[in-house]
Amino acid sequence: MDNITLTYRYYSSSASVNPCYFITGSNRAVMEVNSVNSSLTITAVQDSDSGLYYCSRLEGKYMIYSTTTYLHIRGAGSPPEVFTMLTLLFGALTAILLSALLILIFIRQSERKDRREQQRGVRLEVNFMLYCQS
Repeated sequence: MDNITLTYRYYSSSASVNPCYFITGSNRAVMEVNSVNSSLTITAVQDSDSGLYYCSRLEGKYMIYSTTTYLHIRGAGSPPEVFTMLTLLFGALTAILLSALLILIFIRQSERKDRREQQRGVRLEVNFMLYCQS
C-alpha cells in the first residue's frame, strides 16, 4: 500500500514558534515536528483513513487548530469515472422509464375519455330516439 503525508507549515511573525501536533489514534501514523513544519505520514493507507485531519497547538491556555484537511481515499480498483458514468447511466435510464410510464398513463387516460364520450353519445342518441317515439 501507499503512504500519504499531510504537512502543516508554520507561519509566525515572532521568532518563537509553537509546533503543531496531529492527534491520531492510528499506529500507522507517524508524526514529525521541526522548527519549520509538522507532518503526519500515514503508512499503508486504507479507505478507513478517509476523514478530517487538522493540526493543533497550545498557546497559553488555548488550543489553536489549523485549517482542516479532508482526506478522501479511493480504492485503486474503482476509479471515480466509473461511478460517475454509472450514476449518469442509471439516472438517464430512470428518466427514460419514468417518461415512458407517464406517456402510457396519458394515452390510457385519453383512450378512456374517448370511450366515455362515445358511450355518452350513444346514450344520447338512444334517449333521443326513445323520446321521439313516445
